[in-house]
Amino acid sequence: MEFMVENLGVEYPDYFQGYGICGTGWDGCCYGIGATESEAWEDCAEQLAQAVDLPEDFDARIEKEYGKPNDARLAPDGAYFHVGIKWRKTPIK
Repeated sequence: MEFMVENLGVEYPDYFQGYGICGTGWDGCCYGIGATESEAWEDCAEQLAQAVDLPEDFDARIEKEYGKPNDARLAPDGAYFHVGIKWRKTPIK
């Protein structure tokens, strides 16, 4: 299984444009929100775990490729960090 994690930045809910896969070649996607990047990642990972069977080495692979979330700052009041992940079951050759 192949994954791509994207830090979608800090946005207010009214202005977030959404996150999708139309025309991209990915099989699915989800995103999470939180007051910190770590909270957003945890929210996203929970949704991902409900959508697909994750490989045992998922957490290690993600941390190796994308690093740990940065929790050095909080989103401003009313805004949230957004983190997205796309997946496909077989890599594109």
